[in-house]
Amino acid sequence: MVREIEQLGERTVPTSAEASQEEPPSRWVLVIPKIDLTVPVLEGTTEEVLDVAAGKLESSGQLGKKGHNFVVAAHRAYQFGRFFNRLDELEGGDEVLVQSADTTYQFQVSEKKIINPNQAEYLNPKPDHAMLTLLTCHPMYSDSKRLLVFTELQNN
Repeated sequence: MVREIEQLGERTVPTSAEASQEEPPSRWVLVIPKIDLTVPVLEGTTEEVLDVAAGKLESSGQLGKKGHNFVVAAHRAYQFGRFFNRLDELEGGDEVLVQSADTTYQFQVSEKKIINPNQAEYLNPKPDHAMLTLLTCHPMYSDSKRLLVFTELQNN
């Protein structure tokens, strides 16, 4: 998981051919009403995924399951995609939705934290909690830190 977090800052600018490739189908849709964000979420955090969508860290847990932390990462810099460019505006109590093919999961923001890229322990699940953590580089236009927004499942 540390490698997945650290690699978010290791980017190259895609060529026009790479940028024009078709977007793969999404498994989930992330909706954050407060910041007017609706973005597809794909498996993995490769350059190809993060160029077109947010990505689920492969080493993270299952969506909506107690004892699991479903971690979604996206870029916030203009040159690499700015899906999470307003993530720092979220506050405790804000609503975050994740839609799957048959279920809408409603989460509520509980905490924000800025960490170093090697501090993967903050992504560990909590027993008896179904968590969603949003992850991006911080500050904007830098990869020196990571911004985490922790949420907890409110329904299901």
